[in-house]
Amino acid sequence: MNGNGTGERIRDLLHGLVAELVDNPAEAEVHSVIGSGGRTVVLTVTTARGDIGKVIGKRGKTAEALRYLLEAMAARHKIKVVLEIDDGRERRRPRKSEAATDSA
Repeated sequence: MNGNGTGERIRDLLHGLVAELVDNPAEAEVHSVIGSGGRTVVLTVTTARGDIGKVIGKRGKTAEALRYLLEAMAARHKIKVVLEIDDGRERRRPRKSEAATDSA
């Protein structure tokens, strides 16, 4: 069994779980990127603005449980799964001057 087919099944499983957790399932999306070696799958969840907390859960417990299920399924097929939850905020890298200040 190749990692790509397994990655698609894992993505579909995650999408079904997320759709059941949120108020607006039509806006829930799961995007996947297969790593260059085909042994790593990065899954990114996006939802309606008000639903992201339902995916993360109190103290991150729901997200933790989702990661546990995904990792268990992936391990069976000897692939790695990374779950990212997109909360809509843009991430930025610190500037060199900021990094220098932080390390001082």
